[in-house]
Amino acid sequence: MSSGLETQPGATTFELDDLVELAWSGRIRVPHFQRSFRWMRHDVIRLFDSVVKRYPVGSLLLWRRPAPAQRLTLGALQIEAPQVDQALVPELHRAGGRGGWGLPAAPV
Repeated sequence: MSSGLETQPGATTFELDDLVELAWSGRIRVPHFQRSFRWMRHDVIRLFDSVVKRYPVGSLLLWRRPAPAQRLTLGALQIEAPQVDQALVPELHRAGGRGGWGLPAAPV
């Protein structure tokens, strides 16, 4: 009998430099939210200050899934992202859950 998990979940720790590089290369894909929630500049500065000081900032559930070539907007940044086989996509806890958009995906 199947356990229902085609891929076993795992934990990966990313350094801040690695996350920045993944974002610049278009390998982190942040979907548009249905509600408008915007961080102000001071919120972003406080978060990065906490990360640099190595304060705990919680965890983030990411899924690996294929992503098409597209123009990404991360705050004020515009990134021309190539098509990739395994982009990192945050889980948004939306209805349907699986993979953030109701799509099957492999956890990081």
